[in-house]
Amino acid sequence: MAKSQKFAGDFKSQLHQFNGNNIYGPVFIGAPNQSDSRNPTYVQTDLKRKFTEQKSEGVDERSKVSLTEGLSWDDCLQSLEFEESSDRERVIERHMEGTCDWLLNSPAYLNWINEHGLLLIRGKPGCGKSTILKFAIEKQVEAAVSTGSLVLSFFFYASGTQLQNGLVGLLRSLLLQMLDQDMSSRSMFQEICRKRWISERKKKRYLTWLQTELQVIFERLVLECSARRKIRIFLDAIDECREEDRDRVISLFHSLKGKTNLRLNKPGVCFTCRPYPDGQITGDFQIRLEDESQDDIKIFIDEKLRLPDETQAATEELRHLLLRKADGLFLWIALVIPQIHDMSSQGLNLRVIQSEILKCPRELESLYEDLIKKIKDDELLEAGNLFQWICFALRPLSLDELRTAMTIHRNGEKGSLKEYEDEDNPNYIPNESKMRKKLIYLSKGLIDVGTSTSADRKAIVAFHHETIKDFMLRKGLRYLDSRFKAYQNFAETAPYQLANTCLSYLSTKEIHLSFSARRVGLPTEFHFLSYAAAYWLSHSVEAEKGGFGEKVTWPSQRTLDIWVNIHKSAKIDSTKSPQEGICLMHIAAEHGLERLARSICGVRHPVTLAATKRHKIRREADIQCCSREETKAERRDQNNVLLTKVGQKCY
Repeated sequence: MAKSQKFAGDFKSQLHQFNGNNIYGPVFIGAPNQSDSRNPTYVQTDLKRKFTEQKSEGVDERSKVSLTEGLSWDDCLQSLEFEESSDRERVIERHMEGTCDWLLNSPAYLNWINEHGLLLIRGKPGCGKSTILKFAIEKQVEAAVSTGSLVLSFFFYASGTQLQNGLVGLLRSLLLQMLDQDMSSRSMFQEICRKRWISERKKKRYLTWLQTELQVIFERLVLECSARRKIRIFLDAIDECREEDRDRVISLFHSLKGKTNLRLNKPGVCFTCRPYPDGQITGDFQIRLEDESQDDIKIFIDEKLRLPDETQAATEELRHLLLRKADGLFLWIALVIPQIHDMSSQGLNLRVIQSEILKCPRELESLYEDLIKKIKDDELLEAGNLFQWICFALRPLSLDELRTAMTIHRNGEKGSLKEYEDEDNPNYIPNESKMRKKLIYLSKGLIDVGTSTSADRKAIVAFHHETIKDFMLRKGLRYLDSRFKAYQNFAETAPYQLANTCLSYLSTKEIHLSFSARRVGLPTEFHFLSYAAAYWLSHSVEAEKGGFGEKVTWPSQRTLDIWVNIHKSAKIDSTKSPQEGICLMHIAAEHGLERLARSICGVRHPVTLAATKRHKIRREADIQCCSREETKAERRDQNNVLLTKVGQKCY
C-alpha cells in the first residue's frame, strides 16, 4: 500500500462551548510565495471577519477603533484565528451522567488544585482520557464564575493540520482564549500588535507572527496574568502533538509551571497522554486512568446494553463478562455492545452471545480486524469508498457533506444535481438519517457521528478513535483490497477519486447557474460546495504527483471561472483564493505538474481524453498569477522552467 497521508483521528462527540480550540472564524495560512498550504509558520488572515466577544466580558469598544493607521483590534485578533480550530472539540464526547465524579475526590487532582504544578493523566488508547479532561474543564469553568480564574485548553489532533497538532496552533488558540477572558492581556497584546504593524506595514499587507514570536508573547502574557489571577491550562493528547514540536511543548509548560516553592503564582497545567512518550513528562501529580474507571465503565454498560428478551440474571452475568473483558477501555465496550445487539436481533441465545464475546480479542487492533472481516462481499466497494472519504478527506466532513460525496462518488459524472438526486437512483442517499445508518452498518461501528453544539449545528463524521484510522491506513484498506478479484487499491486511488467527486459536483448545471456571476454567500442547499471548492485542487495535485494524474478529469475553463466566483462569493476553507483568469497552465506551473503541462501543450504523453480535448494554453507573455503574493514575473519564470522541461514554448 502506498504511503498515505495521515488525517482525521478520534471520534468523540459534543463540543465544549467555552474553552479549548473553539475559536471564532477562518484564517488563510501560508507564507508569501510558499506553495505548502499546510505550513503555518506565517499567518495571513482574512481581515473582513469580525471577532465576537462573550457577552459576559462585554464588548470592548476598542475593537471598533483603529489602533494605528490600517490596523484595528479585529485585525489583531484575526491574526490568531484559524478555521479548523474547533474540529477536534467537535468530536469529543461529553461524560455520561454519573461518571467521572471520582476525579473531584482524587488526591492527585485535589493536590493539583491547591498547589498548581503539573497534573499528568495517563491511560491506554480508548480508556477515556479526552472525556475525563472535558469533565475537568467543565468543572473548572463552573468554578471560575466565583473565583475569577482563567481556564484555557487545547486538544491536539494528530490527524489534523499542522495548526491542530503543532505548537503554532496551540499558542494561537491559547492566546486568543486569554484575550477573550482578561482585559489587561488585551491591552498588552494591542500594544505588541501596534508596534509590529508600524514596523512592518510597508513590507506586508497582513499582521503575521513567527512561532518564536508567538511563544515569547504567550509566556509574557501568561506569567504577567498568573501573578494577578489563577490560570488553569488543560492540554489533551500530548502524544498526538507533532514529533518535531512535542519536546518544545513539554519544555514550555514545564518551564511555565515553575518550581515547587514558587508555583502558586504560576499556572496550573494538566496533560493527558498515552503511556508513550514516557520519561519526557515529569508530573507533580499523576493519575493512571485504567485504575480509576471501573465504576464508570459499569455505568456505561448499564446505560448502553439493552436486552429486553433476556432475564435480569442472565443480563447481569453478561454485564460482568463485559466488565472483565473491557480491561478499562471504554472504546472496547462501545464497539462490542452494538455487535451484541446485532446478535440478539438475529435470535441468538445468550450462551451463544457470551461465547462470541469470549472469542472477541481484548486488543483493539485485533478487534478492528474482526469487525472489518464482517463486511459482506457485495458491500466491499461501497464500504471501501466510505473509508476512503473518512481516511483521506482533508478535514472532517459533516454528515450532509459525506452523504452528497458518497452519492456522487458512487454514480460518476453526471450533468446536474437533479440526476444524482433522482429517487430512482439506487445509489442516492436521500437524507442524514439514512446516511447515519449506512455509515455505521458499512463500517461495522468503526465510524460514527458526533453531535456538534457549534453554531452551524452540523453533525461531524469521524472514526471512534485515532487508533482505528492508524489501523485502516496500515492494514485495513489493504485487507479490503485483497478481497477483490480484480486489482483494487483504495489508498492509492483515493486522491483522484476524491478529486473527481469534487470536480463532478462543481461541474453540475446547478452550480454553474448559481455562480455564473459573483454572489453573496453560499446557498444552504449546496451541502458539498465548500469542501469541493476548497480541496479539489489539493486532491488533484496529490493524484498527479502520485502517478494518477491521467485519471483526474481536470476542469474546463468554464468550471475554473465558476470556481473563482465561488471563492469571491464566500470565504472558503482553503489556504488560497484563485484570481480571475486562472487556467490549467497556471495550476501546472504553480505545482510543478509536468504531465498536466504536457497534455495542455499537446506533447505526446498518456493523458485523459478530457485533458487533451478541453484545455488550451493561454499564450500570453504576461501570465497572471494564481496567488496574491506572487508577481507576474515570478509566475512567468515558473512557467518557463516547467515548459522547458516538456520541450514546448507556450508563450
